[in-house]
Amino acid sequence: MDATWTSRWDLSFDDPATEREFRRYHEMTSVPVIREASLGALFIWGGIHSAVAAFAPQHLFIGSLLLGALYPVVLANLLLASRPRTPERCHLLQHLVLFAHTMSFMIAIGMGQLRMRIDVLGLVGLVSMLYQVASVYRHRASQVLLLLLAGGGAYLAALVYLGYRGELAEDLRWVGPLMVGVTVLQSFLVARGGERALRETFLMDQLIEAQKQQILAEKARSEELLLNVLPSSIAAVLRDRPGIIAEEQPEASVLFADLAGFTSMSAGMTAAQVVEVLNEVFTEFDRLVDKHGLEKIKTIGDCYMVAAGVPSARHDHAIVMVRLALEMRDLVASREFAGRKLSFRFGVNSGPVVAGVIGRRKFIYDLWGDTVNVASRMESNGHAGVVQVSAETRGRVDGAFVCEPRGKVHMKGKGEMDVFHVVGKRVAVV
Repeated sequence: MDATWTSRWDLSFDDPATEREFRRYHEMTSVPVIREASLGALFIWGGIHSAVAAFAPQHLFIGSLLLGALYPVVLANLLLASRPRTPERCHLLQHLVLFAHTMSFMIAIGMGQLRMRIDVLGLVGLVSMLYQVASVYRHRASQVLLLLLAGGGAYLAALVYLGYRGELAEDLRWVGPLMVGVTVLQSFLVARGGERALRETFLMDQLIEAQKQQILAEKARSEELLLNVLPSSIAAVLRDRPGIIAEEQPEASVLFADLAGFTSMSAGMTAAQVVEVLNEVFTEFDRLVDKHGLEKIKTIGDCYMVAAGVPSARHDHAIVMVRLALEMRDLVASREFAGRKLSFRFGVNSGPVVAGVIGRRKFIYDLWGDTVNVASRMESNGHAGVVQVSAETRGRVDGAFVCEPRGKVHMKGKGEMDVFHVVGKRVAVV
């Protein structure tokens, strides 16, 4: 934001957009002042009207005509200032107030000087009005200057007119113009100082708002990063209650997907090429995980780990996990990634797990338990392009998918285990 303005006589900003924003700010923040001043003006002009009726009844008619023209404008100011603030309404209010001040100068000169002759009391009244315009209503300095010149010029014109007719008091020939001139200059400087302070407040408010928006944006980015690491419910718990989080989930399913032949393939590739391949395929896996509403746990080298039924329980965890594994298998078989044909082994197991966050630095949401270990064995002892599941998973999905028994397979640390290959979805017989 270009905030250069101190070198200009009217204090306007060099940047037109900043100047427009300041004028809206000025109009909006001036409403309470205008409301109170308009209410006060009704009482003041009402008092003047009553004084004319009591002490100068011969001027009551012309006074009533002049004041009768001012009252509707002041009432309109009061009404607008009492309504909910909008930029258009505040803009109209500023113009009405300027119009009311112009009318009040003409009325003061017409009543106090021309009809009742110019005297010291009338001069003091005009000087007070000129100063009030500059100090009370918070007009911009350029607006105040125009009002001051209009009011002061009308007064000086009245002096010239009465001097021409020989009706001007001798002591006002020089005192009047001098006092009006000094008042115009002093009032303009007061208005300019007030506007300078208001512009500085505006810039400070803009800076505070910009910093606030920056803080909110940084907070949103931090939230996004946190939610990329942790499930939303776990992130909420950590914000409110930092420490170890461990929850036992009696029913969950775990999937491991590992890139077959990765070691030999990566031997002939640069590090950048390896990262490119893994990023492309794992990004597609992320999309499928989000599609099914599951929880990506982590990637370990070329291995991808997903869980269903954590952190929130779901009765169909095994079915949705096998469905995801089949979609991953079909996706990998249908296309190339970074120009290379890939093949994955998929292993799924179901049962109880412990899920949570441990440690204080670089923590992640992770799973522990025998169910996780067996799922890893299902993958490592499987075949490329095949979804292999345990007997526990097969028992939970048998009605939804066709599973062929592979027989007993020796699993490290577990011994002989029954394993099954998922062929595809089971077709209902009509």
